[in-house]
Amino acid sequence: MNDKEQNILDFLISSNTVVPVKTLAKNLYLSEPTARRYIASLSKQGLIVRTHGGALANYNNMTNKSIPFYLRTSTNPKEKNEIAKKAAGLIKNGSTIFLDASSTAFHLLPYLNKFRDIIVCTNGLKTAISLAELNIKTICLGGYVNFSNLACNSQETFSMIENFNADLFFFSCDALDENGVISDKSSESSYLRSCFLKYAKKNVLLVDSSKLNKKCWHTLCNLSDIDYCFCDKELPAELVGKLKSGQNQ
Repeated sequence: MNDKEQNILDFLISSNTVVPVKTLAKNLYLSEPTARRYIASLSKQGLIVRTHGGALANYNNMTNKSIPFYLRTSTNPKEKNEIAKKAAGLIKNGSTIFLDASSTAFHLLPYLNKFRDIIVCTNGLKTAISLAELNIKTICLGGYVNFSNLACNSQETFSMIENFNADLFFFSCDALDENGVISDKSSESSYLRSCFLKYAKKNVLLVDSSKLNKKCWHTLCNLSDIDYCFCDKELPAELVGKLKSGQNQ
């Protein structure tokens, strides 16, 4: 995307509704024909949905890992923040924490600053930088960098995880089906999360309701392997019963 297209997309994401072409043109100092041309380009990329006289951000496509991380952090922000706020209740002073590179786990960061002497280990580059800015002791796992989610995700990364242990692992996924199967679109992301799961005392799934009742190609694990699950909506009783804790979050 060029800068103008990025500005239009950011405006649509922040508006979270259908925005008329006239409004876009006025707020972004574009002519209406120019705005329509950029809207057509963004529509072809699958990032927005064109409507009669306007446009809407295509949130369904933005959950895909092919969409850059900085865009995914802007999708469903209210739901992700609600999930993160509840999940932070598990953290204590002195905790050691694994965080995956998901945008949902990223929303935990504002709630970590109130805890003393915590250590966070992550493969997310933006997550690591933000943690350092919060003056939180951070371990950033290395390896090949995946640009789409600004994270290290390679054999080197997997090997480094084996050197650490954590009290809690906070992670997200691409899908959680009605049988409690947790799955991902990417085999690399799925394998990396399985490594984190192995070396954490308690594993915590953070999943917004847009991912419920879905299944992706790569199975990660089952809810029975997870201690806690936090969602912006109440989970069905049969799913809650599968959790190790047996508690609804």
